[in-house]
Amino acid sequence: MKKPTLGRGARAEARRGGSRIAEGATPLCEGLEQRVMLSTVVWDGGAGSMDWNTPANWDGDVLPTIADDVEIPPLGGDAVLVSGDAEARTLTSETGIVIEEDSTLRVDVSTEMYANLSVIGGTLRGGTVEFFRHASLVFTDNHGTLADVELLNPVDPGWGRVRLEGNTRFPVMRLSLHGAQTLWAPGYTLRDPIMIQGEGKRTIWVAEGGDGDATIAPGASITLAAGSTANLGIQQSAYATLVNQGLIVAEGAGRLDVGRLRECINEGTLRLNSGTLRLVGMNTFSNPGSLEVHGGTLELSTSMTTDGLGLERWTRTGGTVELTSSLDNHGRTLTLNSVTGSWKFSGSINGGTVEFADGAELVYSHEPSYLRDVDIRGDIRLSAFNGQTTLMGSTRFDTLFLTGAYAIVHLGFDYVLHDTVVADGVDAGIRKIELDSGGATFAAGASILLDAACGGDLEITRRQPAALVNHGEIVAESAASELRITSNLSSFENTGTIRAIAGKLSLYALEWHNSGQIAASDAEVYFDRSMTNTGQIVLDNCQTEFAADATTAGLALPLWTRTGGTFTFSGELDNTDDTLSLDSSTGSWILADASFLGGVISFAGGAGFEYTDDGVWFGGVELLAEIVLDDPGDTAFVYYDTRFVAARLRAEGTRLRLGPGYVLQDAVIAEGDAPGTRQVWLAYAGAGDVVFGPDASVTLAADCAGDLEIRNSRSTTLVNQGRISALAPGRMLSMTGSYPFTNAGTVEVRDGAMSLASDTLVNIAEGTLTDGVWIVEDGVLATVGGDIAVLDADVTLDGTAAWAQLSAIAANDGTLRLGSEIVAAGSFINRGTLTLVPGGNLVVGADFTQTPAGSLVVSVSGPDAGSGYGTLHVTGVAFLAGSLAVEYDGGFLPIQGTFFDFLAASSTPVGAFEEATLPAAPSGDKSVLLYTDSGVSMLSTDLADVDLNGLVDTRDLLAYLNLWASDNELADLNGDGVIDTRDFLFFLNLFTDG
Repeated sequence: MKKPTLGRGARAEARRGGSRIAEGATPLCEGLEQRVMLSTVVWDGGAGSMDWNTPANWDGDVLPTIADDVEIPPLGGDAVLVSGDAEARTLTSETGIVIEEDSTLRVDVSTEMYANLSVIGGTLRGGTVEFFRHASLVFTDNHGTLADVELLNPVDPGWGRVRLEGNTRFPVMRLSLHGAQTLWAPGYTLRDPIMIQGEGKRTIWVAEGGDGDATIAPGASITLAAGSTANLGIQQSAYATLVNQGLIVAEGAGRLDVGRLRECINEGTLRLNSGTLRLVGMNTFSNPGSLEVHGGTLELSTSMTTDGLGLERWTRTGGTVELTSSLDNHGRTLTLNSVTGSWKFSGSINGGTVEFADGAELVYSHEPSYLRDVDIRGDIRLSAFNGQTTLMGSTRFDTLFLTGAYAIVHLGFDYVLHDTVVADGVDAGIRKIELDSGGATFAAGASILLDAACGGDLEITRRQPAALVNHGEIVAESAASELRITSNLSSFENTGTIRAIAGKLSLYALEWHNSGQIAASDAEVYFDRSMTNTGQIVLDNCQTEFAADATTAGLALPLWTRTGGTFTFSGELDNTDDTLSLDSSTGSWILADASFLGGVISFAGGAGFEYTDDGVWFGGVELLAEIVLDDPGDTAFVYYDTRFVAARLRAEGTRLRLGPGYVLQDAVIAEGDAPGTRQVWLAYAGAGDVVFGPDASVTLAADCAGDLEIRNSRSTTLVNQGRISALAPGRMLSMTGSYPFTNAGTVEVRDGAMSLASDTLVNIAEGTLTDGVWIVEDGVLATVGGDIAVLDADVTLDGTAAWAQLSAIAANDGTLRLGSEIVAAGSFINRGTLTLVPGGNLVVGADFTQTPAGSLVVSVSGPDAGSGYGTLHVTGVAFLAGSLAVEYDGGFLPIQGTFFDFLAASSTPVGAFEEATLPAAPSGDKSVLLYTDSGVSMLSTDLADVDLNGLVDTRDLLAYLNLWASDNELADLNGDGVIDTRDFLFFLNLFTDG
């Protein structure tokens, strides 16, 4: 029923407080003291607006005071606006009220609302507040304040923000929509329940508006309700301490964060049944109360001390505990047992002791964790995928297991490891021991083990430039895995022991030194980077690759012991002023991209080098052995003044590479029954000239089943002062590429073929071949530079020789030795030495001229022209001068009467040889040079053959008598200068014997 009201005039009069007794009247009874009578003020809307703070909107045109009971009747759809400060003793409204920003509605006793009361940035202060007919409090993100208000209905700010101050109470506050926030004024004490429901984000702000503490009183609670997936944060707006004397409980699947506070003191209960409860971002957390974990995840994500955790007051029946922040354990013992359960660990523990009981443990994950100056009384097991932790300061433990794939233990700045680290677990994936800047030391007694059953590799590496010193033991036992000390380490010194009994051991540190022992058996061993050694290295049946840079002295090979296996050298050895000796103790070395600088290399005890297609570089080395390239692709590179006994290219693709500026002084031989091309490279790895020195030789051997190429890698010239020989039937020695070639030594084709197809043959210019020795026997020589018309070199053509470029031959100014036929299509001039040996035949298509400087040499090994001696066939006229020498070869002696027709011409030669040297005839015979109308011959005949027809008969007697009678000097047979009867008697003796 509606309350009765006074008439407007009476109410106005009463509100003025005027006396109801007329002045000067005599009272009927004794008067009371002056009093202010309570009045009721009713909204009449006289101003035509909805503004509370307009007096004309109230009956009597006066604003209500704190002494008035205020009534607002139904006014339609609009709400009354409180736009300043407003007050009442009581308020009853059937119309909505909006308290605007920076406005306050104070009601001392009670408020009854039959429509919504909206606090939009303003303040509702005092009294009780009760809502009827589905009316409610309404808040927006422009937060409204409830100050010293006692709500008689549950309150839900929806998505808005409500600020609580003073002694504000309520039956329950529900934060049910995303974005809802409640803000507690400094010093506020929560005495009632807050329930978080629904999904999305909620926030309880502590000390909103200034520094101060906040309290959750006994009986009060904050609950993340069952079924809720919301996230609630309880955090400070300003600097604040939160004291919980009530209950904070997470029952839903969402997350409840308590943190970002100056301090949180739990004197009541923190309870986790489901979801996540995070203690996060506080300067200090202490737990003199109770902490219960029955389900969900408790995240310790704030700085705290072990004492502050109050573990003796924990109750744990389930769920998960995660330490994700820093725990100060100095001077204390953290004990994980059946009460605490195991903890997931991704934070840090500093100082003190950590003990375990009842199967509880620290569980490591892929998130970083840190142990600083901690004594772990138990094992550390990194069993998660990419599980990791960092050891710092003086941290100790029993054994650290790298069990999970990609597990990592980080060693902090200058950490000293005293304990055991084991890489185990069947999962594949690299395990790592990772050093921080400042490096680390493995102390004596420390051990690193790659377990036999481990399914992954183990790396000892670094995050920052770091050095490692090992005084302990590093052991590899897994046959399927590799233990690597990686190149990320700036240096590594081993004074302890490194052992491998299976799998692979690799030392990659940028610089490393062994003064301890490295021992491996039945394993792969890999040495890389820069290495020195003063300790023991024992390799038993190992596959070893040495890719490090070292000096011979630094290797200290006498301290090595090697039995069986293989040793591949792929590093760089500085052997300057030293001697590298391989013997039975070192065994042979396989060379794969190896490099040797300076000094002497010698072999003994069957040891030596085995070459590969990865090659070897010899720089300024004296190699007291042969370079034998006997597998396809085997490669050796020689430069500076490297010397060797010989280089043998025995398989397809074998390569000897000569550096720029290199002078070859030794023998290079392409040989062997393997097919395929062998190669000699010029100016490899840089531009520069190459010389084959006077004692050098490059030979395609007679037994070689492949070809030989001499080719350039970079810009170069080749000068041959030695010998280039093609001896293999059916095979080709070729100069290919683009470079000038000068032959100042010997080029010979004894068999097969040779192609001088380099860019330029310097010896040939304007049709003249100059310098060098050129020998072609049973083979073919092809040259660039055009046809050769003039020979001013030493040329030998023999057997089935073919040199196509000599088809235009017209002159010889050098030495031409013919053991095969050559045709000069036109005239031919001999100003040098022309030698005709058996099988040699010079056919001149026109005239033949021998100048006074010329020399014709005929070598005779038999009586038959062609096969027994070479011939000169002149189609035109033979103009003779110079010298002639006829020589017997191979012990040949002719029979009497043998003619040697070595020069045939179409007519009687013009001129004669100015000097003729004929071979000594057998006893009783003479050698005679005969000029005829068809050429020149030599006759070997009896001394009595005076008419020189090869026979001794009466015609010779008559001929001698004519000579004797005419005192012809030819009759002086005894050579005493006097022609007398003694000469005649001498002739008769010859004639009788003939």
